[in-house]
Formats: sequence, structure tokens, C-alpha cells
Amino acid sequence: MSAETLITEMEIASLVERFYAKVRADPEIGPVFNDAVQNWDAHLALLKDFWSTVLLTTGRYTSVITLNPAIRDQVKSGHREWPKT
Repeated sequence: MSAETLITEMEIASLVERFYAKVRADPEIGPVFNDAVQNWDAHLALLKDFWSTVLLTTGRYTSVITLNPAIRDQVKSGHREWPKT
């Protein structure tokens, strides 16, 4: 890691995995995400690519960002607390 890099690929991967493990286990939002995500391995890989692109400008994420309607509706319904990593 260079002095200019504040986070590494491994740290991004660890953070994404820990955060979504807590999301999946959360009694309130877990069911929403677990119903919406069919393949967690593929989804986590996509999220790691997204954050790598945002934080390290790797360019690995090239898809259009979309929010699953079920998750969007749950967020709009008033859920405000997200799991802490």
C-alpha cells in the first residue's frame, strides 16, 4: 500500500464481506436482502469491484448501478439503522 492509498483490495473485500454477513443475519433487513439476492458469491464479487472502482479507481466495475425495488421500498418505509462493521 502506497502512502497515497488509504485502503487495499484485501481491506475492501474484508469490509464488504463483514458488512453483508451482518446484513444477511439482521432480523429486520436480512430477509429483504436474502430474498432479493439469488447468488451471494456473485453479488459480493460485484460489490467488491464497485468499491474497488470507487476507492482505488481500478475500473473493474462497469455496470450501471441499480437498486432492487424490494430493497428500495424497504429503505423508503423507514428503516434507518444499518449494521455496523
